[in-house]
Amino acid sequence: MNYMAACQTPDGLLNEPKGLLGLGDWLSPQFGQGEAQPLWNAYEVNNLYIMMRTAEILGKSSDASKWRSRYNERKAHYAKRFFDAQGYALKSDGSRMDLQTDYAVPLALYNVVDSVKAKLLSQRLADTVKRADNVDDKGIKRPAYSLMTGFYRNGGDKSRA
Repeated sequence: MNYMAACQTPDGLLNEPKGLLGLGDWLSPQFGQGEAQPLWNAYEVNNLYIMMRTAEILGKSSDASKWRSRYNERKAHYAKRFFDAQGYALKSDGSRMDLQTDYAVPLALYNVVDSVKAKLLSQRLADTVKRADNVDDKGIKRPAYSLMTGFYRNGGDKSRA
């Protein structure tokens, strides 16, 4: 990461993409059934965390303080805006989405939700995997214990938690 370049255009890291969200073949966002905003916002929070930690490592305490403030603000907004008290994912109209992608991404990023919310999201993700009525991006109904996201994290880096 080029920290100085990222500092020059940090809002470029935060803006929502226009049009289709191209994530390659590593993630199936189940778009016909939900919304992209939770994904964009999860990565926004993650980017702010990276900027904060990078500034800390580089000894730039003033920058770190700025990034920490933005990170904490956006992390709180993300948890409140995109999940209800029971940990269910929410659409912009307040209705539930309850899709694997909306739970897998913030859990995989570790630093997007606090530990209490992470436990709720973990349960919601497990519930969606066990469910027998999952429908993939092509409209195909899948059996129980299907991983709909295509998202797989092998262990992960727990040091970021």
